[in-house]
Amino acid sequence: MPGRSRRGSPPAPPPFKAFPGISCPVLTRAIREVEAEIVPTVDPSEQQNAAQLLAAVGLAVGQRAPVYLIDLSPRHPQTLTRRVIDALRAALLRAWSRGPLPTPSTRVLRHLVALEELRTALDADAAQAFGAQLSGPDGADLLAEVVHDLRSPLTSILFLAETLEGGRSGPVTDLQRRQLRLVYSAALRLSVVAGDAIELARGGDILASEEPGVFSVIELLAGIRDIVRPIAEEKGLTILIVTPPNDHRVGLRLALHRVLLNLVANALKFTHQGTVELLANEAGPTRVNFAVRDSGPGIAPTAVSTLFRPFRRARAEQRYRFSSTGLGLAVSRRLVAAMGAELQYETAAGQGTRFWFETELPPA
Repeated sequence: MPGRSRRGSPPAPPPFKAFPGISCPVLTRAIREVEAEIVPTVDPSEQQNAAQLLAAVGLAVGQRAPVYLIDLSPRHPQTLTRRVIDALRAALLRAWSRGPLPTPSTRVLRHLVALEELRTALDADAAQAFGAQLSGPDGADLLAEVVHDLRSPLTSILFLAETLEGGRSGPVTDLQRRQLRLVYSAALRLSVVAGDAIELARGGDILASEEPGVFSVIELLAGIRDIVRPIAEEKGLTILIVTPPNDHRVGLRLALHRVLLNLVANALKFTHQGTVELLANEAGPTRVNFAVRDSGPGIAPTAVSTLFRPFRRARAEQRYRFSSTGLGLAVSRRLVAAMGAELQYETAAGQGTRFWFETELPPA
């Protein structure tokens, strides 16, 4: 393989001797342009592989058969593959804009369409490969690691949005305050989903394995209200909390916090006017009944069968999709069950929904 010259000039790209299966001169010229553009930029030890990748992409486009690239072994890095596809598309567009073509323009158009088909096939293949990893023995750990990396930047976004919206960094106009609330709301929803995904990947009840400790129910409910306050204010909703007479209890604070935050976030998501109530009522000397009640439209009958399923199979396609209620209810039900209780609900069209559970929380 050629190396660098004494003057330090980049090595010459490996020449293509032929393009079997490619008869279009415009496509051939575009491939050669991409060859001269990309191959010299990769590591010398990988230049031959890059040339083979480019030939495979060209063949997949010329024959409109993505299988030529999908079945290529060994697989090339996705970053390089997408770079080659983008460069080839740009080269074809340049050829189109330069003037008369030695082949009908409809043929070049077919090449551009084939490139988009190739990109779609690569995305589907990558999704299938990732799904195979997730379904493998280390799939849960992989999912937890991927989602865990999302939480730190999301936490920073939440903190900065709340700081700016509160005017602690300077005056804020009404429009800016509304925009910051929208940023905060979006980041909070993503943060909740990330936390639920991690919890679900680890079995859905890992938070319930903590040691019971003393905590304040009032502080727990008020903290949840403060977290979701920007969402409620943006939608014009009121959040009401009801606390028990005996405030300090012994129990699993983190698990309760996750369940109640999920239920309140879901209630705010589906409620567009009125109130969301977060209630903690004494159900006995050592028991507390927690409930989240909203004034939303109620749960549609068609959604009842998938209410506690984190994924559902689409009717028209053989693919899984997130349930409309997300992962929150699935995680919440598992955590409540781990606390020795049962998550229940009642709903009526146009009259809202109430989720509740009763658990053992002795006074401290």
